[in-house]
Amino acid sequence: IDDGSMDNTSDIIQEEISAYRGSHEINFLVKDINKGLSDSVNTMIYEQAQGEWCIFAAGDDVSSPYRATEVVNLARADPSLTVIQNGVTRIDEVGRVLGNLSPKTLSLRGSSKESALGAAAAYRRDSIISFPPLGPKVVNEDIVLTTRALITGKFGIIEESLVFWRRHTNNISGSSSQSFIERTSFARGEFQEYRLIARAQQIEDI
Repeated sequence: IDDGSMDNTSDIIQEEISAYRGSHEINFLVKDINKGLSDSVNTMIYEQAQGEWCIFAAGDDVSSPYRATEVVNLARADPSLTVIQNGVTRIDEVGRVLGNLSPKTLSLRGSSKESALGAAAAYRRDSIISFPPLGPKVVNEDIVLTTRALITGKFGIIEESLVFWRRHTNNISGSSSQSFIERTSFARGEFQEYRLIARAQQIEDI
């Protein structure tokens, strides 16, 4: 989904799709205007997706070529799983490695404090669509979707790093390159507001 980008992003993606010679079908949706993160998530899960699992891949991150295979293998091995997270390698805006993050085991009770990392998460679709679409103000979709998935199933872990997770000045969740004052201001302001909105959605779902 291209959420109304103002540069030539959609042209580049169309060129890549045209050059693709694999066996998979690629559906690419370009929106006329930017309607926000929650609208894109809702469009993907409730309107576009047809499979059993939804694997998230943000535009500025890079997934391993076999990430989907690893998710499917684990999901088939344990049908009780409704959310799966793999490990990630943090990189900056030019691709320099900043370190690795391993997933932590989560439960429904624990989801009030932590959630799956959206950039490395996969959700079983039927555990999500039993709830209404995300509210328009939800930005931390991983907080809400993790709780929804854990209401009906369990959390699965793939230790291997299967995503290069990019951290830069335009990240919604903040940036490693911002000054201390900028990071503190963001944490006390917008970020806390985002999390409060997501928590309110969690409470309503439960």
